[in-house]
Amino acid sequence: MHMPSSKGNRGRNNRKSKSSKTSRKATRRSVDPSSSNTSGSSSPLMHFSPPMALNTTHIFKVQSRKRDRRNALKESIRRLYHNAYPSWIEIPRRYDRELTVGTEPFSNALYVPKYDVVDSISMMRDVLDEMDLGHVTTTIGHGVDVFNISKVPSESGLHDDIKGMMLKLLEFFNKTGSPFVVNMFPLQTVRDVMNYPIEFTFFDNMSNLTITDGNATYTNAVELIYDSVESGIINAGYPNMKIVIGEIGWPTDGYPDAYIKNAERFNKGLLKFIASKQGTPLRPRPIEAYLHSLSDENKFLTTFGAYQRH
Repeated sequence: MHMPSSKGNRGRNNRKSKSSKTSRKATRRSVDPSSSNTSGSSSPLMHFSPPMALNTTHIFKVQSRKRDRRNALKESIRRLYHNAYPSWIEIPRRYDRELTVGTEPFSNALYVPKYDVVDSISMMRDVLDEMDLGHVTTTIGHGVDVFNISKVPSESGLHDDIKGMMLKLLEFFNKTGSPFVVNMFPLQTVRDVMNYPIEFTFFDNMSNLTITDGNATYTNAVELIYDSVESGIINAGYPNMKIVIGEIGWPTDGYPDAYIKNAERFNKGLLKFIASKQGTPLRPRPIEAYLHSLSDENKFLTTFGAYQRH
């Protein structure tokens, strides 16, 4: 189960670029190289994630007593399953394998959570175990900006102002076998954080720009950003943690270079890259990713820009 969050990377690396924390699309296209179809074939690589979304933030803000929080969480999970799946459908366990508790709590100073993030996710873990949902892992989606993204991945690390809290979360993820979920907005990262040419964002990069980091050479932003996250987590002491791209996409309007042709070019390149199972220089293995921004959302808030609807 994946909880939708907000578009883009914002806040700490670029205070001018902010994005709403309002929940949005519950269904996202999953690109999971390890998945297979019902016939047992190794293709297609893609399937639809079920429309599962659970907003738990209000529970931890409103409910003051621990017992009330636990009961509220149980009720929310029961409603989630009841609303998402008809009672006569038996849900394969591989479809409801992850539950995100909140989203990007440290990506912007404007949204400093008014609850203990580690305590909240630990409580969710306990509640899922009590409800015989021990196979569902608990995690939290993070924006790229929780890391101090440098020009080369090897220099990446957690920002000092959130390092203590992030280290506690990483310890929890490692203990429970949960993945680290990162939400990417490559267009914004390349344009406003790295100050590289937009061409570097595409997998068929036609510029002469390449980034060398030791023995690794990068020709596109996604691999560089992914390995920056990978390197940051390794530098924090967790070299074997699974990393999932919880959101990645390209808006089609409302942002510089946000055009349909660019979105098509980027998404085609991304799908080919994922299907190749080649991974990145730091992680040469299949990558799990979830596409975002595949359709317009005409009622979505535009607090931080029209691109949020595209």
